Amino acid sequence: MLSGLTSFCCRLTDLEITENILLLLLAGHDTSSTTLTRLLSALQDHPEVVQQLRQEQAAVVARHGEQITAAAIRDMDYAEAAIRESLRLDPVVSGLFRVAAKDIEMGGYLVPKNTPILLPLHHLAANDERWAGQSGQDDPARFNPARMTTEQGRQPGAQMPFGSGPRFCLGERLAMAEMKCVLALLVRQYSFSVDNNTEWVQGVGRVPKNGLPLRLQRLAQPVVAA
Repeated sequence: MLSGLTSFCCRLTDLEITENILLLLLAGHDTSSTTLTRLLSALQDHPEVVQQLRQEQAAVVARHGEQITAAAIRDMDYAEAAIRESLRLDPVVSGLFRVAAKDIEMGGYLVPKNTPILLPLHHLAANDERWAGQSGQDDPARFNPARMTTEQGRQPGAQMPFGSGPRFCLGERLAMAEMKCVLALLVRQYSFSVDNNTEWVQGVGRVPKNGLPLRLQRLAQPVVAA
């Protein structure tokens, strides 16, 4: 960013750099918290996923110690899978707006150059050909983080909660690191439950009308370094 050039071929000023950093931090706040809220709601109904998250943290602590370092975060593959699965089912950003750069054919229709286009991210993810028509654990309507740990699941497919291409979200890595940290600290130290008896309304993404009250209980045997 320090060496970046604007469209006028001038270096970014200190103010412009500051504003971009603040945008990165602030734009990632509500989106990350909403994603975690949706994930906690899903975990309430899937204790087996919580147990697997806890087992992963035991392995991470054994390798890296209790401090959450960049290397420890990179080793949280299942935590990332759980986050990605939550975003697949309910992306915070419902759609992306683009403009056709040239005449294109889409679904058998001609889309002229300069036509505004809305990409419905939820619809695209729900109809991802990797899971379409599957049943059981791979049913596309089912919360199943394990699907994201396969070779096929590691590919983006039709899922793009952070966008795609040159306008890919600048804060994706920061957001994923933040959410992994929260999950790690939570499952290492606590059992938890949330009140899923609520209506979900549109805010920054879909948010629970009751605020999704969270009850924590410290684990009798927390995940600690041996």
